[in-house]
Amino acid sequence: MSLKAALRASLAAHPVMWALSALSVAAPFALDSRYYQDIAVMTFLWAGVACAWNLYSGYCRRVSIGHAAFLGIGAYTSSALFLNFGISPWAGMLAGGLLSVAAALLIGGSTLRMRGSFFVLSTIAFAKILEVVAVTAKGVTGGSPGLLIPYRPGLANMVFEGKLPYALICWGYMMLCLAICVCVERSKAGVRLSAIGENREAAESLGVNSSGTMLAAFVASAALTSLGGSIFAQYFMFIEPSSVMGMGNSVNIILLAIAGGMGTAFGPVLGSFILTPLSNLLRGGLTEVSGLHGFVLGVIMIAVLLFRPDGILPQLRIMCGRLAAAFGAGAGAAGGNARPAEAAGPAAAHPARPAPGPARDAGAAPWDGPVLELVSVSKSFGGLKALNGLSLSVREGELLGLIGPNGSGKTTLFDCVTGALPLSGGKVLFRGADISRMKPWEIARAGIARSYQVTQPFGGMSVLGNAMVGAFCVTGDYGEAEAAAAASLMAVGLSHKSGAPAKSLNIGERKKLEIAKALSARPSLLLLDEVMAGLTPTEVAEMGEIVASINRSGVTVVMIEHIMEAVTSLCERVAVLNFGEKIMEGAPREALESPEVAAAYLGAADGS
Repeated sequence: MSLKAALRASLAAHPVMWALSALSVAAPFALDSRYYQDIAVMTFLWAGVACAWNLYSGYCRRVSIGHAAFLGIGAYTSSALFLNFGISPWAGMLAGGLLSVAAALLIGGSTLRMRGSFFVLSTIAFAKILEVVAVTAKGVTGGSPGLLIPYRPGLANMVFEGKLPYALICWGYMMLCLAICVCVERSKAGVRLSAIGENREAAESLGVNSSGTMLAAFVASAALTSLGGSIFAQYFMFIEPSSVMGMGNSVNIILLAIAGGMGTAFGPVLGSFILTPLSNLLRGGLTEVSGLHGFVLGVIMIAVLLFRPDGILPQLRIMCGRLAAAFGAGAGAAGGNARPAEAAGPAAAHPARPAPGPARDAGAAPWDGPVLELVSVSKSFGGLKALNGLSLSVREGELLGLIGPNGSGKTTLFDCVTGALPLSGGKVLFRGADISRMKPWEIARAGIARSYQVTQPFGGMSVLGNAMVGAFCVTGDYGEAEAAAAASLMAVGLSHKSGAPAKSLNIGERKKLEIAKALSARPSLLLLDEVMAGLTPTEVAEMGEIVASINRSGVTVVMIEHIMEAVTSLCERVAVLNFGEKIMEGAPREALESPEVAAAYLGAADGS
């Protein structure tokens, strides 16, 4: 989606928040007190910095507690260039941004692979190291005493006599960061970042290069934060290590984003509009006890986190939806998030199910050999051999059943084919090409998609958004991805749920969503892992129709299943595994009548 289209769509979806953000520029001019104008300046500045932080940490849910380090890089770079070489802070701001990009590439390239608290601790360490460097490098940073910027009013120096010019600059910075977040949110990158934040492994199985996507977002976030640091320095005209790189600034940024709504474009802006003025007013009003304002603000934040952990903005959307419904406008219209694919409503609950469309290679020349070939594949976990020299071929266009008792290595086989687990031996060929050492996202883009035995929805995203993750595997256009996702949902009978959060689905609907996510990627080979497990007989029959329809559309299907009635009615051929080895291959009826298969399932030596 282009910048213009993204902004237009966001304006239509969030008119109130855009009006609030745009009209807020008039607030400093309506205030006749320099004290209140100062609050307006800080509100705009922190809103922009919180948006910059949200660009990475908010969308992919990986909290960076050391982001003030990039604030400090911007502040010290522009200040040092101005004081030592007379370079305008406007140019110094860009230099600081470039330096922050280099630092983010260096730090991000080595830390983004870390999970959980390890990544959080690495960001804290980065900020602390830079703070120590700022203290010790006295020739450049002034050390602990800091740097004092001379008062020389002028546009080139970014120094002004009143507060209003600063308010305009900070408002412009806020709107820039907000516009970038809006464009990212309604783009391939935004959908992928959200998917990574929900479930990194599932996102990679749908063609998402998680490391590359996160690094790009981290670099962009660092650059925007650095711009805010340069403005910070010129506004206060004095910086020292703890005031700009201290943990307090990082925590403040995070609280603003969390209070407003992490992972939403307008959440950090709303959080700053509420908390920054409140914090300053409490600090000025509660002077009887030192630190009392911090206590009151902390209580408010704890209440928000306990009762509204998603932030204020999502709750406002729900309230507006209810008000709109009460006035007859419909709950979907007020939230501003209704998509074209959701407009059908309950009437489309069970539409005529179309074929999901041809695989991505449908226009290519027919493949003569097996679409998938396993050659002596082995996988060991220490002394346990989950797969032991397994060889298997899957023909183009067939529906192959993979059966065997629990623990026989069926899901491990899927994990090895899709790159989730490295092979211990052998190789996997897809259309004649060796994919044994390819990354999961590379295998997904090559044309292999899968479902999971334990469903892996992106719970915080809508059902349509879940399917769009797969659609972006084959297109970079937001509108095309949305249309492809809507078609996949219709193919599995989930169109009426497209606007619902994925976490609200029941088990049967989650199984369908697993298939829809995979179908959106337009695979040549679809691996289905027990998509009928836990379903009612009626749901099993419906799922069987869906699988058969997918196969008839030209997609090769390999399905793991324990419901033998479904296997015999759907599959042309089955392969039976036991202890990681293939013990039988042939027609389903032959497998059911095989004494060796019976022995594997029942444990009877003679198969009786």
